[in-house]
Amino acid sequence: MALHGARRARENGMGRGFASFLLAEAANRCTRLGRLTEADDLTRRALDYGPAGVSAGLAHGVRASVLLKLGRAEEARPHVAEAKRLLRQATGSMWIAPIYARLAEQAELDGSIDQVRRSTAE
Repeated sequence: MALHGARRARENGMGRGFASFLLAEAANRCTRLGRLTEADDLTRRALDYGPAGVSAGLAHGVRASVLLKLGRAEEARPHVAEAKRLLRQATGSMWIAPIYARLAEQAELDGSIDQVRRSTAE
C-alpha cells in the first residue's frame, strides 16, 4: 500500500514530501521482513527525491538501519547524524527512539561498549 501511495504521490507532484516518506516507510517494513536488498533500493530512491524535514529524517534513519544491518557502518554514519539532526526537533518518541537505536547499533558494530552505554543513556 505504501508503494502504491508513493507512486501516486509522485504522480501528483508530492515526491519530496509524501512520496519520499512512504518509500522510507515501505523500506522500514522490508527491513523488518529481512528484505534488505529491496529496502536498500527503496531508501536510495526516497533520498533521491530530495526530501526535507521529517520525511528526510525518516528516510535517513531507515537508510542507516538498512546499512547497519548490511554491515556497512561507515556508510551509515552520515545518515545517522542527519536523521538525528532532522528529527531532534520532532515531537514524540516515535521519531527519536529509532535514531538512538541506530546510534547504539553503530557503536556495537564499532565494538565500543562504552559508546553503546552512552547512546542508550542519552
